[in-house]
Amino acid sequence: MRQQQQQQQQDGDKDCLEELCGTVSESLVGAPPAGINFALGVLSSQAQEISSLRQALRRCTQELHDQTWMELLAKQQDLQETELCAELAAETRLLSSQADLLRERSQQQSKRLEEQAKELAAAEQECQRVRTQALQNQRDATAETWALHLEVQELRTEYTELARGEASKSQIGGGDSATPDMGGHGSSSGCAFRVPWHDPGKIFDAFASDSHGDSRSRRMRPTDFGHICEQLRRDQGRGQTPMHRREGFAEFTFSAVFGVGVTEVDRNSRAATTGSSAT
Repeated sequence: MRQQQQQQQQDGDKDCLEELCGTVSESLVGAPPAGINFALGVLSSQAQEISSLRQALRRCTQELHDQTWMELLAKQQDLQETELCAELAAETRLLSSQADLLRERSQQQSKRLEEQAKELAAAEQECQRVRTQALQNQRDATAETWALHLEVQELRTEYTELARGEASKSQIGGGDSATPDMGGHGSSSGCAFRVPWHDPGKIFDAFASDSHGDSRSRRMRPTDFGHICEQLRRDQGRGQTPMHRREGFAEFTFSAVFGVGVTEVDRNSRAATTGSSAT
């Protein structure tokens, strides 16, 4: 496009030069040919110089235009880079603030988790304390149950002895009742029960439990054996077994005497074993 414009400009200048040369030739009619040729040569030289200057001016103008355009593009690019840097800085500040917010939330969450962990640990300690207290209460209740069962056995045996004494009185016609054999521990006064430790059969009858409600098929179980051990301790003057030592003691001693896995024994087994134990 630019070359076409230059070619058109050159053609126009050439036409103008020819027209000007014709006009000068007509004006110099009658002049010497050498003068005419000189004038035409000067005119052509001036025209060519003017054309060269015009082309140079056009090139300078184009270069100036290109340079201005490049400077404008550079300014626009600098402006875009400046705006982009500003946007990046703003986005960086936003991301930094969000990171700070997330860090703060994370710290708060960590503190809450630590507090919850402390509360959980305290709750576990409280549960352990309650569990320990419940086990202790259960032990105390079990020991109290054993003591009450022992007292019931004592009252039952005492009642049996009294009933036998009344029957003996009625048989001998109201005479003096025989003193029951208490193994050298004295007679039954109704106030304190003395176990005939020399007679395994009486020991079994005094402490064994009825089997399925049948008093004729009595069985000795770990609980009954625990009552025997507790009564023997009291009769020996050692006092009651401490509460914290009663749990599991009856089962342990029953297994030690009759064997592991045995849950109950009859009168014959009890008599033989009790005789050896009393010895």
